[in-house]
Amino acid sequence: MGEGGAASEEGFERRCKPGQLPRCPSISPSAQHWTQPGQSQLFADLSQEELTAVMSFLTQQLGPGLVDAAQALPSDNCIFSVELQLPPKAAALAHLDRGSPPPAREALAIVFFGGQPQPNVSELVVGPLPHPSYMRDVTVERHGGPLPYHRRPVLIREYLDIDQMIFDRELPQAAGLLHHCCFYKHQGRNLVTMNTAPRGLQSGDRATWFGLYYNISGAGFFLHPVGLELLVDHKALDPALWTIQKVFFQGRYYKSLAQLENQFEAGLVNVVRIPDNGTGGSWSLKSQVPPGSAPPLQFHPEGPRFSVQGSQVASSLWTFSFGLGAFSGPRIFDIRFQGERLAYEVSVQEALTVYGGNSPSALRSRYTDGGFGLGRFSSPLTRGVDCPYLATYVDWHFLLESQAPKTIQMPFVCLNRTKAYP
Repeated sequence: MGEGGAASEEGFERRCKPGQLPRCPSISPSAQHWTQPGQSQLFADLSQEELTAVMSFLTQQLGPGLVDAAQALPSDNCIFSVELQLPPKAAALAHLDRGSPPPAREALAIVFFGGQPQPNVSELVVGPLPHPSYMRDVTVERHGGPLPYHRRPVLIREYLDIDQMIFDRELPQAAGLLHHCCFYKHQGRNLVTMNTAPRGLQSGDRATWFGLYYNISGAGFFLHPVGLELLVDHKALDPALWTIQKVFFQGRYYKSLAQLENQFEAGLVNVVRIPDNGTGGSWSLKSQVPPGSAPPLQFHPEGPRFSVQGSQVASSLWTFSFGLGAFSGPRIFDIRFQGERLAYEVSVQEALTVYGGNSPSALRSRYTDGGFGLGRFSSPLTRGVDCPYLATYVDWHFLLESQAPKTIQMPFVCLNRTKAYP
């Protein structure tokens, strides 16, 4: 198959010489022949219109008690996320290979029910899109039982409430120590917190170690710890009931910040004064020298040798569909070479990071990035910097912790990679 593909490309090149007729088409006829109508929509991420339609339908079905996730308290009901519910593999293959009707296009919504007598997390399938008319609860089917409420992801509002608790209620209890070691300012606004995971050591826990760092603008604040870490129990539905379970400061554990302050006043705490200027300056990607002449552009006189239609990419030899899961990250479907399927799906399932160190947050950190969202934290690409200027860039629409869709500009790129290009 590889030799046949090479011969086909050589023949195509012989027929298409610059300045000679016939002109080279942007996409070879073989690529157009292998492209299947409707295939792009099968695995395409939800559009802005579809996300909006799902939110409107869920709001009607679940009643007026829903709160915007961006403002929701733990005791509220809110829609955490909406994304594509991938079609069943058997139904998708029957459609792609045997011409059966396409499976219904559906969305998967994760809903926090904090306002119920037994708070829980539910997963609801909504369809058919783009005009939903039904929803079904698939929580037990997917997880074998109800999802306990303490296992839900932390909302941005919850992080903000934890910060307010730490800076407004807790840190003033150790103001003397913090003035001495960390140039403490009113309400600690020269400091910033960073959370860790997992949030406990046994089922039912929802307690997180938060480290404090100098809030140095323009630099990675995580490089500038002050040596103070707090174990926050935030399992209660009422933020007023959250507590500090344990305190760690420069190598020793304490029951509370009040105990730490008392021992400091008694001269029992050996304090190491931490400079607050970091490296002495901010880091920046901006060049320190004037820019030179613009670099040459990669140019295709006859246009790119591939096409991007929706989420489907087709070239003279390859076709595939791409997408981005809000939690699991990038994925590619129905990968074919010269019309023959090589893989149904190639995707990221999880990214695990294990840390180590001499403090509780470092010792216990085991990040499973899917829980935070590999897709939702994707970064925009910069045209002409990350990839060639004339490459094809695609936006991504998503809905998390919001009542309306959001867009990440150009997290996807498709380009012709030549051997001469680094």
